[in-house]
Amino acid sequence: MVMSPAQFYTRAMITDHFDVPRGGGRRHRGVDFGWRGGTEIPAYRGGVVVGNFLNDALGNVLRVRWDSLDGLPGDYYAWFCHLQERPPYEHGHWFGVGDVLGVVGHTGYAQTGDHLHTTLSPKIGANSDGPVQDPLPYINACLAMNWNQPEAPPPAPPPPPPPLEGDDMIRIVNTHRGIALIGAGYYRPICTNEELSVSSSVMSKHIEGNEREWDLWASLALGGVSAKPTA
Repeated sequence: MVMSPAQFYTRAMITDHFDVPRGGGRRHRGVDFGWRGGTEIPAYRGGVVVGNFLNDALGNVLRVRWDSLDGLPGDYYAWFCHLQERPPYEHGHWFGVGDVLGVVGHTGYAQTGDHLHTTLSPKIGANSDGPVQDPLPYINACLAMNWNQPEAPPPAPPPPPPPLEGDDMIRIVNTHRGIALIGAGYYRPICTNEELSVSSSVMSKHIEGNEREWDLWASLALGGVSAKPTA
């Protein structure tokens, strides 16, 4: 059974704190949570995957982006490191609070046994030598918001996307459907970071749609006609 975020992040022994001196004038650039290998890591807030890769020092790494939410500052990037194996998530995968981000391990050479090393930065690629900050205050703020307050009512469904005009191409993303590039008579799932990068150069609009909107776009695109607004 997956632990709740509160259980995972508050009951763990912190085996190495942020900014602790290391040899050669270096300092620890994150916080280490001491859990045994194989322990599933729950997300302490919802976000989107922006990196899933192998790093020599940090082993298997999942990098995610936090956007602003209910008073929490956004445009932050969190790194989850030394994972036992690469999670099955592509760039652009959206996840919610409590979803499993990976499994605790000890991959990479900059490690001292099984643990989760995580950090926080305003820059997407700053874990090794850019600006980082202690993630604990941010984690605690997220835990207080997500688990100690009444559940918010579900948001109203978003309005349907506008119709395609001429050669317009849209990139649509949905938590369950994934990402796709869609135009009149054209439908292509986006499965790799390379495809995501290429799609940015040809798309005219990026939208986040619900599952009903996704299915509408896909069916009409495959049928060779433009999507029209729905009531």
